[in-house]
Amino acid sequence: MYEPWRTLGLIVLALFVLATCSGSKKPAGTWIERDLGSEVHATHEETGAAAVSITFDPTTLTAAQIDQLDEPTVMAALHRMGDAAPAARLALRAARLAHHRGDAAIARSRL
Repeated sequence: MYEPWRTLGLIVLALFVLATCSGSKKPAGTWIERDLGSEVHATHEETGAAAVSITFDPTTLTAAQIDQLDEPTVMAALHRMGDAAPAARLALRAARLAHHRGDAAIARSRL
């Protein structure tokens, strides 16, 4: 025998269960990092690759060795290499060093 009230009750119950099982939104994170740019480090004028001469072959450098280079050495190696193999990693190192000292514009230009 067909019982419309029972069927309607089951439908309402199913909708209620689906609505409660879907849950609520995840809570938003409370910690947001913002770069205020308030702290600027002292900068130096770029003197070019002629100021530092490198005595090693830049194509044989490993990633760990590149991460130990200072900025004038990195720039000299970049100018010597052009577009050869580890030039991208050298450019990234130069950009990180420029960003660390507070020169965001130079850091972006090196990428």
